[in-house]
Amino acid sequence: MTSPNIRENGLDVFRLLAAIGVISVHVGFFEGFNSEEMAAAIRLSGRWAVPFFFILSGYLISSNNSSIRALNPLVKAVTIFIVASVMLIPLSVANYGIHETLVKIFSRGFLMSGTYFHLWYLSSVVVGLLILLVIEKQGLERFLPPIAILSILLYLVMGAYNPVSEAGIKVARHFSSVGFLYLGMILGRTKPTAFKGSLILVIGFGIQLIEAKALTYIFEFKSILKYQFLIGTILFSIGAFILARSIRPNTFRVLGLLGAKHSLSIYIFHPYFIYIFKLIPLSPLLSDLLIIPSVFTLSLIF
Repeated sequence: MTSPNIRENGLDVFRLLAAIGVISVHVGFFEGFNSEEMAAAIRLSGRWAVPFFFILSGYLISSNNSSIRALNPLVKAVTIFIVASVMLIPLSVANYGIHETLVKIFSRGFLMSGTYFHLWYLSSVVVGLLILLVIEKQGLERFLPPIAILSILLYLVMGAYNPVSEAGIKVARHFSSVGFLYLGMILGRTKPTAFKGSLILVIGFGIQLIEAKALTYIFEFKSILKYQFLIGTILFSIGAFILARSIRPNTFRVLGLLGAKHSLSIYIFHPYFIYIFKLIPLSPLLSDLLIIPSVFTLSLIF
């Protein structure tokens, strides 16, 4: 097994691909394509990204045997969350006004997603690492597997599989990080192969499409375009992680360097470029065709 202390180029390549995935679920609902199925497929194709980043974080701390191994990543995540929230204040003001931005900053909602909605991921990382730190510091590791499973099940039950509403999904997704951090820790012990990773990835994507269609049919109030997390998403993200680790060190070197250097900044700043792009007067179809590559390119060179 390759040690997580040795930088794996494949993981950096998939960091870059995951950044594109994040963009694809934030740019809108692709009305210009006049096809809900196509729009849903595009959005679902990016849903693996956040679980992948959680899994990656778990993998990267797995080689450290200290009972406080989650502490340094926790401090780093808190720092990035605060800095990113400050840097996104101007965008929040532009979109929602000064009053609503100030309300957000000085409310409990700030702890959930900072000053902009996509920062929930960083907040969730903080929650997951904090729970992991407490569990390992107190010697309660035997409880980690069931807690991990429950955290992922909670995300499904409170979200896509909730027959009444998805009002609790924001809280549930925060705790899902525990499950995926643990997945990263155990997946690091397995031998990665391109075939296994690709197979799991494709199966996961297929299951996502079937789930989204079936759930929309069963629950009429749900939209096929708005599913955040499905059973297939778990498999997709696991397959992506395994496939990433199977890439040889010098393969796609340039993409790996870009992923290592820019994936975090793309994640933080891409909403600015979505805002700017949508100011350009384009036809709905042309806008939908160009928005993902344009926002990605602008975020990359920023």
